[in-house]
Amino acid sequence: MTKNVYVKNAVSAIKMRDGLTTQKEISDKLGSNPSHLSEVINGSVPLTKQLIYKFQTIFGVNPKYLQSGEGDIFIEGGVKVGNYSPTQIGNSNKMETSADLSKALDEIAEQRKLVTKAQEQIDRLLNIIEKQTK
Repeated sequence: MTKNVYVKNAVSAIKMRDGLTTQKEISDKLGSNPSHLSEVINGSVPLTKQLIYKFQTIFGVNPKYLQSGEGDIFIEGGVKVGNYSPTQIGNSNKMETSADLSKALDEIAEQRKLVTKAQEQIDRLLNIIEKQTK
């Protein structure tokens, strides 16, 4: 594969616009591994539809620019999530790597713990209120 200059240009533009200094900062915001983003830029792995969607929704990058270099790098007026959904760029809701899936599952488990704790606190408060109203 050849180097993806459109992704490289978009990353450079994001860094300049957002005051970021490293590619890692961008990959962190994308929820991607820094080496994966480097591989996409270097052309050793293809630019996925899911990554295009993330660039568009998180940074306001024009999906057409990423794919073909057409148009401006950024969408005029900022991020327009509703104008370019994952179904428009392909039916690809797959996680980038098993590490992404593991990270997502860990986050879900943590959120469940927080919800359970919040529900316990609500139950205790309801018991207190119920006792005081009797």
